[in-house]
Amino acid sequence: MIITNNNLPLLQQLDPLIKASLRKTMNQFGAELEAVALSAIQQQVRPDGVSWEALQKWWVAWKKKRGYSEQIYVMTSSYMQAITWKMEETYDDFQLIVGVMRDAGMAEGEKQPIWYVAEILEYGWEEFNVPIPPRPLWRPTLEVKKHSMQTRVGTSIYWAIQRIKAQAKGSIMP
Repeated sequence: MIITNNNLPLLQQLDPLIKASLRKTMNQFGAELEAVALSAIQQQVRPDGVSWEALQKWWVAWKKKRGYSEQIYVMTSSYMQAITWKMEETYDDFQLIVGVMRDAGMAEGEKQPIWYVAEILEYGWEEFNVPIPPRPLWRPTLEVKKHSMQTRVGTSIYWAIQRIKAQAKGSIMP
């Protein structure tokens, strides 16, 4: 096979095409993960279908007495409003961040930042004789979507390569 100088610009276009395709896929996936997490909270069941351990009765009574929601992951709407995603990009890498961002601030009427509450809910807490069992949201969200993401990334790369092949057709001599 002979690759002429005419093909070099096509080969150089491959990297930006793959990056553009991956950027689009990652943005879509971030929005999808956010929607899955919000849906799980609204439906009061983990994204993988496993139920969270019920809140302790004294905690439900405390929340109810103060006019807060009795649902798991919901006291006020602050936690759900803090769920978001962002994509950070460097010259040669993408990083998708989904969850409650550290700059989300304090929940209304709360003494702890929302990201800290998210960490306690995800992993549990056993301090001061007040055990809070883990109620995973983010790990199951990623787990149920992992295969879909891997497939979509592969498909994005495949179609970027197909576009370059189509442009190169006829310019590579056997």
